[in-house]
Amino acid sequence: MSYERFFHILDTPEEPAKHLIVAFRGWPDANEAATESISYLIDQLHPKKIADLDPEEFFD
Repeated sequence: MSYERFFHILDTPEEPAKHLIVAFRGWPDANEAATESISYLIDQLHPKKIADLDPEEFFD
């Protein structure tokens, strides 16, 4: 199975990523703890977005 159809690559990093942090919005996001944490990290670290993921294929 090719996963490339789920991703839209925006940029290629110069160095390999050492960490990947993911947060899910919706029912698994207890009191928005995950999305608030990600928002805080984005505000503090100013990361560069390198890809988009279409989540539609992963949910019923």
